[in-house]
Amino acid sequence: MDKIVSSRSNDETVNQSRRAFFTGTRLKEELTESDFPQIAEINNRCFAIDGVACQICGDICEPRAIKFFWTSKKVPMPQINAESCTGCGDCLSICPPNAISLLEKPEVKMGVKTDVE
Repeated sequence: MDKIVSSRSNDETVNQSRRAFFTGTRLKEELTESDFPQIAEINNRCFAIDGVACQICGDICEPRAIKFFWTSKKVPMPQINAESCTGCGDCLSICPPNAISLLEKPEVKMGVKTDVE
C-alpha cells in the first residue's frame, strides 16, 4: 500500500478558511479589508423570526460575526457585527431558508472610501 506523504510537518498550522482551502484563495494573513468589500445581511426569511431555533449560520462563521441575542421571541435572534464580518460568504450556502445575502459595505463603493456616520 502506498504511503501518503505530506509536505507539511505535523506541528505546522495553516490559518485558512474552509472556503479558501477548497477554492485555492490566499491565506487569511494575506487578505486585506479590500478583499471583502461586502457584508452579510439577514432578511426576514430567517427561521428565528418564525420562532424556530437554528443558529447554523453562527456555527459556520469563523470570525464569529454572527451572534445571537434573546429578545421577546422564544428563540435567540441573529445579529451581524459589521466590524467582524469579513463578507466571505460562508454563511450563505449553509442557511436553510436562504435568509442571508451579501451587500456592498457602505464605506467601500467603486473602490473609493466614503465617510459613513
